[in-house]
Amino acid sequence: MRAFGAASLGAWIPACLTSPTSASNSGASRLDARPGTPTSTGPVGKSSFDVPGSSSVVYVPERVVRDRPTALLVFLHGALRTVDTFVEAHRTVADAAGVIVLAPFAAGGGTWDAIRGSFGPDPKVINEALRWVFNRWTIDPARIVLSGFSDGGTYTLAIGRANGDFFSRVVAYSPGFLIDVPAVGKPPFLVTHGTDDTVLPIDATSRVIVPELRSRGYNVDYREFKGPHAVPGSVVSELVSQLGSA
Repeated sequence: MRAFGAASLGAWIPACLTSPTSASNSGASRLDARPGTPTSTGPVGKSSFDVPGSSSVVYVPERVVRDRPTALLVFLHGALRTVDTFVEAHRTVADAAGVIVLAPFAAGGGTWDAIRGSFGPDPKVINEALRWVFNRWTIDPARIVLSGFSDGGTYTLAIGRANGDFFSRVVAYSPGFLIDVPAVGKPPFLVTHGTDDTVLPIDATSRVIVPELRSRGYNVDYREFKGPHAVPGSVVSELVSQLGSA
């Protein structure tokens, strides 16, 4: 199974620095940005923009039409903040499928707030990045997927469960643990994990997380693959292609 990393779709992503731990929800994890009628215009291709307290990268295929409903894939980075790597890895399949890719940066140093404590500014960063996109393109509310890798996968499982009435699917690549959040809705989940992962070993992470999610009533598509701490490129291609054709 292919996996993409710092150099290309065939390379492995560098290890995330954070190990499994526990966290609680003592702040807001809900998002209120919603798609609507665009009031501005945005660039085609890859660009960056600022949001309060942070910034984001967005990739918009040339085939996207401003006033035609378009799918959106949100990606949350791991502790090494390799956003550009993931956007580049999504570029070819996003072009073919006509899917916008959005990758916000966490406000703090390195990783997302609730990974090491409680929720702080990062849900607002995600919310404002979404709002920026919604103001520039017509996004199909039935095709908004949240995804993330490593620490970003852990955070995705939290934000996705707290906003299950908003995201059409939640995708976690090599997550570490579950963060307690007030759950809203029951979106379908996709979880992948490498059996040779030495950063977030599978026995202590996804093989615990997935049964717990299923016990809470979530539909989880779980895929183990022979490999290290990485994002399987074939799954990315499948995900984006399905999102574009839905």
